[in-house]
Amino acid sequence: MHKPCDVIAVADYDIIQKIAPDYIDHIRLFARNEIVISYTKRSRYSGKINEKNWYNILARPDVKWAFSNPNDDPCGYRTLMSIALSSLYYNKPDLFSTLLGKINGLTQRKENGILIITPNALATTKNIFIRSKSVELLGLLESGAIDYAFEYKSVAEQHNLKYVNLPPEVNLSNLAHKDLYAQVRVQLSSGKVIEAKPIVYGISVLKMALHPKEAKLWVDFVTGREGAEILKACFQTPISPVKTINAHE
Repeated sequence: MHKPCDVIAVADYDIIQKIAPDYIDHIRLFARNEIVISYTKRSRYSGKINEKNWYNILARPDVKWAFSNPNDDPCGYRTLMSIALSSLYYNKPDLFSTLLGKINGLTQRKENGILIITPNALATTKNIFIRSKSVELLGLLESGAIDYAFEYKSVAEQHNLKYVNLPPEVNLSNLAHKDLYAQVRVQLSSGKVIEAKPIVYGISVLKMALHPKEAKLWVDFVTGREGAEILKACFQTPISPVKTINAHE
């Protein structure tokens, strides 16, 4: 934006890494999010769905579910990544095609052991609804138009929704599974290829900060005990202890 600033903080630490090494040296990883399957008490099979059977529930012909458009919204392409990773985790090679095979414009291929998913012009089917942004799914869910929606955990909690916790190997929450996630990529309709990575928030003081002392104090506050409590109150999950990485990693 070509404007001076002292601190950069984003919900995807990879963005900060892309501007290194010219502007920053280190990144503090201070919070994380994850993909969940949200629902309400009115959702079909709400009393039966769990971490072990959710893909069978979503595949039922009387169930309607939704995700956001991968070409418009990070939650959308992360949903595709989570479903693809589920095929690996549950050892069910057909899981991805069973859930998403009826959507025109969605293809997948393997290159050098990496699964690449390409969502082109996607359209809603009888059972699967697609909207531009994940927040647009909330009204459908709360009105009963759909039974389930892939959302960020923070969003589900902010809207007091029930949700299914997915395994860490699937939900993109855990830095320890970075290499596992990297087995899946999504190629957007623009041609941009995005590698699956942990949903981790990063914060850094810029090298050219005009107020470096104050900037460090602010970062210390955000990543400290008080900051963690504020994050929890906002339905975000702090990383404790905070992890500091070299910006060039």
